[in-house]
Amino acid sequence: MNVVFLIIAAILVMLSGLFSGLNLGLMSFSDEDLRIIVEGSPDEQERRDAATIQPLRKTGNLLLCTLLLGNTLVNAMIAILLSDMTSGVVGGLVTTALIVVFGEIIPQSVCSRYALRIGARSVPLVWLFVGVCFAAAYPIAKLLDYVLGGEMSAVFTKNELKSLILLNVEDPKRQAQSGLTSEDGRILAGALTFKDRKVADVMTPLDSTFALPRNAVLSAATVAEILRSGHTRIPVVLPDDAAEVVALLYAKDLVGIGYERKIPLQQVLDSFRATERVHSVAATTTLGAAFDLCKSKRCHMRAVKNWPCLGVVTTEDILEELIQDEIVGDDDQLYDDAAASSQRPGLPRKNSMAYDPTLLLKELAGGPSGFEEHGDGIELAPRGSDTLFAGCVPGF
Repeated sequence: MNVVFLIIAAILVMLSGLFSGLNLGLMSFSDEDLRIIVEGSPDEQERRDAATIQPLRKTGNLLLCTLLLGNTLVNAMIAILLSDMTSGVVGGLVTTALIVVFGEIIPQSVCSRYALRIGARSVPLVWLFVGVCFAAAYPIAKLLDYVLGGEMSAVFTKNELKSLILLNVEDPKRQAQSGLTSEDGRILAGALTFKDRKVADVMTPLDSTFALPRNAVLSAATVAEILRSGHTRIPVVLPDDAAEVVALLYAKDLVGIGYERKIPLQQVLDSFRATERVHSVAATTTLGAAFDLCKSKRCHMRAVKNWPCLGVVTTEDILEELIQDEIVGDDDQLYDDAAASSQRPGLPRKNSMAYDPTLLLKELAGGPSGFEEHGDGIELAPRGSDTLFAGCVPGF
């Protein structure tokens, strides 16, 4: 008789461990967690296990009530059975030891690590228990649904998501399992936070920007300066107020215009209606809003204003903040200039031309002897003839 009781007690202890382990293992996954595994896990076995568990997990509080009722019922039966076989004190100690060690600690430790695998293998048995306990579990489950509402998986704020990403990137074990690299972490973190930053944080201050006065003349010296700048969009400012951007010159506007004609810049601006290209944005505007404005208005550069104009911001500046890295062309050079800006000292500045952008201009002007460079600009000295290269096209 004692042998039969021991066998029954052993079975009850195993059932207690199963209920306890499955309570932790199955209930630790929300329906959304399982859907993420099914749709995104690279492990085929994990996807199959999650898909097997998903219909059972959708029952929510009914599953929870079934596991808790089963666990409580089994533990009570163990206590009654062992109390008949031993004295009260010994029975209590033995029951406690069996339930704690074999019914709680060991199964929960195992199921916390292999929840998917064990849960998927136990699904048919759990459905059986759901049917057995349905009469008692269903009313309680419906009451919980009414009082507590539907289940919701964990919701993370932007900063919490950023911390979660960094955790999976910086920890070697998590990084090996997640497959995320440090570059992935940097880009993801930038994507989460760039919309909250202000335009003033990433703009290029106006005193660090290459600009032309509106009364400039497109002479050889001016064209050479445009070439040296390496920019395709050039702000145009008032002659007596360098803090007021009034137009935006595109380098392509100069194609077909010979510098020897010395055409006033204002004539080019009027021809291309360059004043309509100026779009302003407040310095306190978020990068997300500024990026949306650039897309909706189809403009690459915006003047940053807080009256007067503080600087310019481009879509490249915003994208650099998004990817948390500098976008450098194949002919770009980067350098730090401590005196780059009175508004933002130490601003990293770009020198967009690593080569000599005036080389073609010099050759068209007749070589080094016919093209002389001075401290205040470039002068053309005709060599052996008064004929210049009419219609000379700048190197754009």
